[in-house]
Amino acid sequence: MVKSKMYREQHDEIEVAMAELEGLLTPEGVAADVHGVRSRVAGFLGKVGVHLAMEDKALYPKLLDSADLKVRRTAERFVKELGGLSDQLNAYNAEWPNALVVERDPRRFIDETSDIFELLTRRIQKENDELHPLLDAS
Repeated sequence: MVKSKMYREQHDEIEVAMAELEGLLTPEGVAADVHGVRSRVAGFLGKVGVHLAMEDKALYPKLLDSADLKVRRTAERFVKELGGLSDQLNAYNAEWPNALVVERDPRRFIDETSDIFELLTRRIQKENDELHPLLDAS
């Protein structure tokens, strides 16, 4: 059994959702359906929040408690480099609580959403490339 299978599958789902949302994140796309776009972003944030909670409460504590020094050090580095993403997502969500706020500054909403996607993409790539192989080998 591949221990990282569930996390990798969730990463794939998150990447698909980001790709779908990116197609809507244009000034024209937001203007055409600001309520729909904000609703889809809210659903996306919920999915990502559940995933991050699973990693932060189950995956990382397990790796940080590993008998393997390389696993522990890698997990510590990841927590230091990539930790705090949940807080960033919460701050983003508070900044853009509804469609009316998005409607006031769609360009900034698009830019900040793209920034969130970049953070997620970087974390997913690093976890898939470095962390999950250590998990699978442990």
